[in-house]
Amino acid sequence: MRLFDWTNWQSGTLPPLEDHSEAKLKVLRDYVEDYICILCAGSFGRDEFKITVVDGFAGGGAYAGGKAGSPLVLLEAVEKAEARINSGGRQKPLKVDCDFYFIESDPDAFACLQAQLLTSKYADRIGKTIFPVRGSFQERQKDIVAKSQQRFPQGGARVIFFLDQCGYCEVDPRILKQISSSLNNKAEFIINFAVDTFNDIVGDHKRFRSMFPSLGLESELSADDLIRAKECSPHDWRYLIESMVGPAFRNVAGSRFFSPFYIMPAGNHRGYWLLHLAPHARARSAMLDVYWRNANGHRHFGNPGLNMLAFKADADQSGYFEGMTFDDMTRRKAQLALAADFARVINDTHVDGVSFKDFSELYCNQTIANTSLIAATLEQLAIDNQILIKGAKGAPKRSEKIQANDIIRPNHQLFFPALNFKAAFPPHIAQQAKVGRPSA
Repeated sequence: MRLFDWTNWQSGTLPPLEDHSEAKLKVLRDYVEDYICILCAGSFGRDEFKITVVDGFAGGGAYAGGKAGSPLVLLEAVEKAEARINSGGRQKPLKVDCDFYFIESDPDAFACLQAQLLTSKYADRIGKTIFPVRGSFQERQKDIVAKSQQRFPQGGARVIFFLDQCGYCEVDPRILKQISSSLNNKAEFIINFAVDTFNDIVGDHKRFRSMFPSLGLESELSADDLIRAKECSPHDWRYLIESMVGPAFRNVAGSRFFSPFYIMPAGNHRGYWLLHLAPHARARSAMLDVYWRNANGHRHFGNPGLNMLAFKADADQSGYFEGMTFDDMTRRKAQLALAADFARVINDTHVDGVSFKDFSELYCNQTIANTSLIAATLEQLAIDNQILIKGAKGAPKRSEKIQANDIIRPNHQLFFPALNFKAAFPPHIAQQAKVGRPSA
């Protein structure tokens, strides 16, 4: 499948970059910049931070109208991250030592990419920290993994793979599992999935059944499962992808944390499924920060509470048919739904207490919440006397803001009183949240 054509790049004819593709690159830029800053936070004694970034389907590096492709976007993101880190009054500047691998199989696109890099401000780094690689991701990933192992001999590899496949079966989750295992389970992956094209092919016919094994999901999901879901479910196909293919892909890839949301710019019916697989909860939260910041450009199909991919008859059904954007209304709905769900799970499962860090890691995959939204929900529950939040080892807290080692416990003296809906939320949202609330 060839969506972008660089055949005539030498004559100045470059492929256009559509809105949804531009939104995808903005997510990539913001995430890489933000996450490197998070990783380097508090590292005032260090003078260097090593990371490797792999663009597995790099393209030609440029689009019509002077718009940059993913290789230039990644270079700029790391450059901006370093500038942000060093703008905070550090006595000792920190250098972000990043190796970049830009892999491209199409000869025209690769030639264009090389020309873009050679005429960029990064030209003197080609062959030193910037490595254009001709070939396919499947062919070249072993060499890059081996070089990353050499670069991080103590096993502390931090490698981000951006895998912007044009279709839906060029990135095998079984290969991702091998890569992650080889890199001490510290690699993370941002994967584009052509969901509309995939939807078109799913059906009870020979073509779909013959291609299904190439997805690498057979240990978790069958072709018949998808065919039945498409034929019988009344919900939007993107909900089925998010709730069925997402968990299956994550399980086969062996990743601890994931976010399976969509990039769908307002007014544009086309979009991408951008699956993020990460080894750390803070990486997942950093990606969710980007989604919430960009609001209407992103969408989740499911419900706003815990077990976000499950069908719940008492949830707002529009989430399964139209999806929900990451806007203020969704944030309020999510906090209300999570308040009831968190109170219940804390009372049922964490009688002896659980740290905020462990609680976040246990449940973040099941929500559309980032760390700050999880924290805000728990803090509101404590204000409403639904739960107790104590300092580490049960000591009195010194701050109203919840900290990583704070202990969360049920409040057995006053469990599930009437939530302070009117004080915390607008009346029409509070009324919606009362549906399906557990009784005292």
